[in-house]
Amino acid sequence: MYETVSESIAAADAVIAVLDRQSLQDVAFRLGLAVGSKRPVLLIAGETLDRFRTDSILAALPRFQGKLTDEQALRFHVAAFLEGVEKDVGRPKAAGRAPALPRGSSHHFQMPDSMLERHLYEAFQLATEIGAIQHAPPILNDRSFRPDFAIWMDNDHGTIVNPIVVEVAAIGPAFSLERKIGQIRKYATEGGIGTAMLVVDGATASLDVRATDPLTIVVGLEALVELLAKGELWRAISVARNSAAEGGR
Repeated sequence: MYETVSESIAAADAVIAVLDRQSLQDVAFRLGLAVGSKRPVLLIAGETLDRFRTDSILAALPRFQGKLTDEQALRFHVAAFLEGVEKDVGRPKAAGRAPALPRGSSHHFQMPDSMLERHLYEAFQLATEIGAIQHAPPILNDRSFRPDFAIWMDNDHGTIVNPIVVEVAAIGPAFSLERKIGQIRKYATEGGIGTAMLVVDGATASLDVRATDPLTIVVGLEALVELLAKGELWRAISVARNSAAEGGR
């Protein structure tokens, strides 16, 4: 039994913290101890907090931000985080050096670096239809491809299969639409994920279903941002899926 929080953090392989407005100051201080001790950290927050944007420690931490009653989303985030921790536990560590940080740590799950991803992330955050967001979901089966996001829709009708894995790409000399579709569709299939979305910057295309098993969607970036702003993404996906199913895709 450890007498202090500092001792508990020092002995831990990883730290999972639940944050709300009432506990913000105290928990943020403890998180500073964990980060300073080079422990991987997962932050769980049930509401939007302005401090995520202004606090240098909180802004860089991997986090689940959504409804704390959403068991499916919580399981996905915690399992992905612990998978990275478990792979690192037991590895020999050089004397005098801090433990290596596994996948799932703040060094791997920082906020999006690219302008495209940041633009889309901000649109997800503002969207009333989106209940939870994860940046950089886990790599599956030791393959190199990893989507940019996994999102969970507040879907009272139960007709959209959560999570939706999302890849955002820009049209350029090396861009191949079919290759990108193949990558995200394969990821969804191997992960047992029901919905995959490819978001293309530079394309004006509205939402288009390319396959129904798993549901694979291609949409222009600005078209998606507009759907999110209007609260019409769920409706657009449902209409496109139904149309594709009738067409036998």
